[in-house]
Amino acid sequence: MASSFDTDEIKEFHFHTYFLHTNKDSTSEAEVFHSKVRAAIESGVFVARCGTINYGPRGPHMIGNFYCWVPVESFQKAYNFYLLNRGNLIVLVHPLTKLEVKDHTERAVWMGSTPLPLDMVWLKAELMETPFEYPELQLGYSSVPKQ
Repeated sequence: MASSFDTDEIKEFHFHTYFLHTNKDSTSEAEVFHSKVRAAIESGVFVARCGTINYGPRGPHMIGNFYCWVPVESFQKAYNFYLLNRGNLIVLVHPLTKLEVKDHTERAVWMGSTPLPLDMVWLKAELMETPFEYPELQLGYSSVPKQ
């Protein structure tokens, strides 16, 4: 009997780091970790783009958070860095595809605690196009084939 499975290649991911924005210790830990992530990126530990800290809910994320965009070329190094350095912070890792709801649920991986609730009203079941980011880096969905 033949099996049915998806063979699409995921080429970009988001790493969302969460913290309790009303708790000064949790906020401080997130700020320190955010600085570590930015320093790792700047020193070439892995390639990524790190957003600013959101000191409250934003989009589907119901508590304080920040995200990093990571192309598939840096996924292993970024994942390793997060596992070793996130401390007590909870991190959601999800792919970027046209299926936003599925990416944030069935395809998501959580570091730390049990999954946190997300406000899914912000997400679409299916986008018209794959949401690739930072095409100027020529990584992820924007990668240039090697010759």
